[in-house]
Amino acid sequence: MLPAAEAPVPAVFASDTPAFDQGPQRSAKMPRIGPESAGTRPSSAAHVVPGRGAFWLALVRARYPNPRMAEPAYRSSVCRAVLSAVDELLEPAVRQRILERAPADAIARIRDTGRLGWVPAETLHAVNLVIADELGMEGYRDFFRRQTLQQVEMPIFAAMFRGALRVFGVEPSGLLRLLGRSWDAVTQALGHIECMFEGPHAARIRLFGVPAGVRIEPMAFSMEGSILALLELAGRSGVVTTDSTQLMSDGILEMLVTW
Repeated sequence: MLPAAEAPVPAVFASDTPAFDQGPQRSAKMPRIGPESAGTRPSSAAHVVPGRGAFWLALVRARYPNPRMAEPAYRSSVCRAVLSAVDELLEPAVRQRILERAPADAIARIRDTGRLGWVPAETLHAVNLVIADELGMEGYRDFFRRQTLQQVEMPIFAAMFRGALRVFGVEPSGLLRLLGRSWDAVTQALGHIECMFEGPHAARIRLFGVPAGVRIEPMAFSMEGSILALLELAGRSGVVTTDSTQLMSDGILEMLVTW
């Protein structure tokens, strides 16, 4: 189990806020659901307008598909960013070895999928396992720290990052609140992230619900690297203590972050 945070104090949330913070709710306008947007045409004999209950049920199903029916996947833009980091952050010889060892079909799948499309989780993981093997786990963690520093400039993350800075200022707690929302934005059926603060300088991060078929040990090190990058963006140094004993068996990863 993780060590207790030093000198814990009550959580910083207001009394009516859940213990685990998933970040601000999406404010994007809900799509309009109708015959045309659903990809069907009204019958030529009659145009039946569904009741309000059917309308909202269709809307919810369209915007929030059942995760049990979804394939574990990452947004293509995130997968492409990993390949770009291999090109830009690593020595040419290391880059060449990774590209030679990684499955050619996995790299092609990532490069050929549109930026807003989904890439199966095992496809990216096949590449990440090669990166981890080439760099070692310490190097893999640092690779994802540097890669996360690049990712905050991506459109899918930039708006959330700027919003957190406006609301919370340049503070680790504000940036760590982004983890749950950003994970949900770029993954599908890959679990969820919770963040609970234990005083002004500590937080517990919990990833849970990772499906059995896509659990890989390097996930712990890539998440550590991403968290260290967020602390760096806030101008702080810190320590991430990870408990990965339940990752492969139960799909749970827990981290204590202090700064």
